Amino acid sequence: MEKMRVLILYTIIFFILFNSDNRVFNDKVVIAFTFDDGPSEYTRKIAHLLYTYQYGATFFQIGNKVKEDIDIIDYLSARDLEIGSHGFNHFNYLYLDKDDILREINTHIILTENRVKYFRPPYGLYNKMVVSLINKPIILWNKDTLDWKIKDRYAISDYILNNYSAGDIFLMHDVYEETYEALKIVLPMLKDRGVVVTCVSGLFDYYNIPLENSKVYYNIKSTI
Repeated sequence: MEKMRVLILYTIIFFILFNSDNRVFNDKVVIAFTFDDGPSEYTRKIAHLLYTYQYGATFFQIGNKVKEDIDIIDYLSARDLEIGSHGFNHFNYLYLDKDDILREINTHIILTENRVKYFRPPYGLYNKMVVSLINKPIILWNKDTLDWKIKDRYAISDYILNNYSAGDIFLMHDVYEETYEALKIVLPMLKDRGVVVTCVSGLFDYYNIPLENSKVYYNIKSTI
């Protein structure tokens, strides 16, 4: 009878470990951080902080801002941080025609010498036409810090520390001081917990999931 109880207990533990959304692979929880709307005065600060902790991230930059700070592309690349496009302007593509959308997409890609790996439509809004025109993997998110709304370093950091699971993609913005201050709290704590923070490529490579052009990804489990 005692052996049966032990067997049942181990069966339950095995089921929890390998069927939970918080499951780990090779004893690691790997998540991706992404930042929208930069560059700004905080982009380099955030990049330096990530680099200090040997963490990665993907920065979805706005083309008209990059045009005013073109050196930001080299700065991020030199720190093994990834470049994504958020369009040339922060327009709602649902209200644009085909030519305008293509102009938004292609102008930024040309501006960054084709170092853009991924695309994120402004506001995360898209339809079939938008998807068909973007010849890059389209990366959205499944964990939203709402840093643009709450603008509170402690609320942002609490959300991240209490809501991460393996394969998540977090949305933040590198245009707010509060986000930068929150990362000062979050990064050392995640490091102590053994959580790996990486860029989009690092996340999908780790879980051996290939990314395809003109497909929408919210995290490693959700693809459209």
